[in-house]
Amino acid sequence: RMRDLDWMEKGKILLDSGVMHEGFRQYSNAVTVASGTSRPYFKKAEALIKNDLTGEAKELIATGLEIDPGSVTGHQLQVRTMTSSEILDNLENLLSEFPESIQLKSLIGSKLVEDEPFKALEFLREDDWEDLMLRVRCYRSLEENENALATAIKSIDIRPGDIEGWIAAGWSAFYIGNYEESSDFFDSAMGCDMYSPDALLGKATVLEKMGRDNSIYSKALAEIAPDLVI
Repeated sequence: RMRDLDWMEKGKILLDSGVMHEGFRQYSNAVTVASGTSRPYFKKAEALIKNDLTGEAKELIATGLEIDPGSVTGHQLQVRTMTSSEILDNLENLLSEFPESIQLKSLIGSKLVEDEPFKALEFLREDDWEDLMLRVRCYRSLEENENALATAIKSIDIRPGDIEGWIAAGWSAFYIGNYEESSDFFDSAMGCDMYSPDALLGKATVLEKMGRDNSIYSKALAEIAPDLVI
């Protein structure tokens, strides 16, 4: 007889291959053979969330939390299915369950970036690359471009080989009028990937702003990403 883990592994392989209906059926089999434990409910919910089926996922998470109300995994999955307003309404309860969970706080922050950037900053870490990139987005939304630039530079210190940090720094410097610095950041971005449309767009835009010839970058951009017009 197959264990729930076997059914879930089979389901994952099928979903990764694009065989959706059959893949989810394997997860349902896992729930059937281990209905008294929370694991198969949470695993199927995770697969549903990954495929933007949050409505179905919510029901499974609720059942899993009835079985194991102290599960940090279950509560993290629950947060992933919530809107920013739902998170704010339940913030006290969410935090009181796991006050020391760095991952849960980070997840809450990531869910608040779009609608509540000021609040999101309370939860996003300052020593984690992914969180720093989200903090840049928050500061950009709040038009705090000096903070956005300082945060982007922190992200570069952590992952100097990642192009996203250089591009974020380039645009942040651009928005506060530091065009020479912005140009240098976009040069570094192209050092990571000389064919990056985002890096080429940034470089061409800042050169145009400074009244300099940007034709090399504009032509390269037109060939690589003709939909990105300066």
